[in-house]
Amino acid sequence: MTQLASIFLLSVELARETVDLEELARIGDGLYGASQRLKQSLQSLNSRIQDVAEEYRDTNLLFLLGSGPNYATALEGALKLKETCTIYAEGFATREFLHGPMRLVDERALVVMMVPPDEVDNYLSVSSGLRNFGAPVIMISEEWEGSAALSDSSDEVILVPAGLPKVFSPILYIIPLQLFAYHSAVCRGLNPDRPEKLAKVVK
Repeated sequence: MTQLASIFLLSVELARETVDLEELARIGDGLYGASQRLKQSLQSLNSRIQDVAEEYRDTNLLFLLGSGPNYATALEGALKLKETCTIYAEGFATREFLHGPMRLVDERALVVMMVPPDEVDNYLSVSSGLRNFGAPVIMISEEWEGSAALSDSSDEVILVPAGLPKVFSPILYIIPLQLFAYHSAVCRGLNPDRPEKLAKVVK
């Protein structure tokens, strides 16, 4: 998380010569306020996600879907679930998932979708199709005026604080996935800090 924030901060500074300064200030303010939003997310979501992890403790097939900057969020979330829970979890770009991998979706799978407010309409139709195949769907989005509509198209909705520019949204969207991986490991009787078979390869 700190590496990601550092890269974003560096990008903001490098853009000073090419981007409108007023727009750059808005982006920078959002980024500098990210730490408070992170703290708020951890405090407000921890117990809720613990309950969600307990509910799906017997699910061993997960697909995580995201687009744009949150495609990387889906990949990172899947990696954490593999490492901590020894389950099959795979991250996909949302549209690519519809061209083949979706064939694997049924009642044995759990699908987690990163849903930014400006893409809600697209995700609602995708979610509807997945639920028709029997798979429960968890949506991760932001607190915004229309977020209540997500509840009708998913089994769980987890909201992070709004306010970050979309390009920086992975900083917040990854928090629910990290908490879910942690609590999923614990309720399965695994130690998320000591995953078996893994060794640190970066010296």
